[in-house]
Amino acid sequence: MSARRELARVPLAQLAEGRPLRVAHPPFDIVIVRAGDAIHALEDACPHSGASLSEGCVRGGALVCRAHGWEVDLRSGDVLTAVGRGRRNPVYAVERRGAEVVVLAPAEPPEP
Repeated sequence: MSARRELARVPLAQLAEGRPLRVAHPPFDIVIVRAGDAIHALEDACPHSGASLSEGCVRGGALVCRAHGWEVDLRSGDVLTAVGRGRRNPVYAVERRGAEVVVLAPAEPPEP
């Protein structure tokens, strides 16, 4: 079984409560949000128009896109807005390692 690849590392001190932080990871960006004791990471592109979710705001357990108001659940990536239900934004696992937060790529399936 292979180790999960790291996509990003961010000092925990850079994550302000409820303030989205964009992290560049070509070919896409990641948005990281600290909500209480939990830290969430999603692809930084609204599933509606591709607008940067990191430019939006956090409301309850959702990230709200500033472009058209679509709400994306921080935990699951599910779109909560009625018109977009059924769409999902990619989410990533997050680990705390000392004073850093590490965002991990999805696990790769084992080779046959």
